[in-house]
Amino acid sequence: TFVVRNLSNENMIVGNQNGAVLLYHDNTNTFSTTSFGAQTVFSSTNGDVSIFKVLHGNLSQGIGLGYNTILSTGSNTNITLTLQSKGSFPVNINTSGGATMASFTPGGAAQLYHNNTMTTRTTSYGAEIFFSSSGGNVPILKVAHSNATQGVGIGYDSVQSTGSNTNIPLNIRSKGSSNIQLSTSTEELMARFTPNGATELYHDNTKRIETTSSGATVS
Repeated sequence: TFVVRNLSNENMIVGNQNGAVLLYHDNTNTFSTTSFGAQTVFSSTNGDVSIFKVLHGNLSQGIGLGYNTILSTGSNTNITLTLQSKGSFPVNINTSGGATMASFTPGGAAQLYHNNTMTTRTTSYGAEIFFSSSGGNVPILKVAHSNATQGVGIGYDSVQSTGSNTNIPLNIRSKGSSNIQLSTSTEELMARFTPNGATELYHDNTKRIETTSSGATVS
């Protein structure tokens, strides 16, 4: 074991016989190498606990960044974990091959990717889910709340497919033999579409129009 101390006899560097190296600040261990990698230590009111770990061993392989059972002083019992980029650059999560998995922009937008293509994005008016076509990424689902665009929109916006078909149909499907239903917030039926192809329209939760194999009935 070797120890490097300052003139006040405070620890600065400690090397143990097992090969661990410990770095100190204000006589408190703040960084140490371990059998699983390395960790940065945060000194809280409950003692030293790790806030950053580079792990490689057993079931804990990978990199862990976060506060582990740390209590702060004062009325706040939790400490926020913050990831910050420099200047106007985004915070990105990438694969080992460099493909983007998620990106968080300085404007507050969160973008999620699949196969290095953005598929989901938060916006100033809500959120969008994108469809990747030959014409590029265009939104197919919007949850909007701004000015005249309040509500939820589902559809293909200026999407063109390849081949002779220039439009892509929007399909809404239920699972198995289940119906597709439109209802109010109080669960009153507005419309129902059954697996046999019947369309039922309602008023005041009562069926008024129904298509049948021979035509339609009006009640």
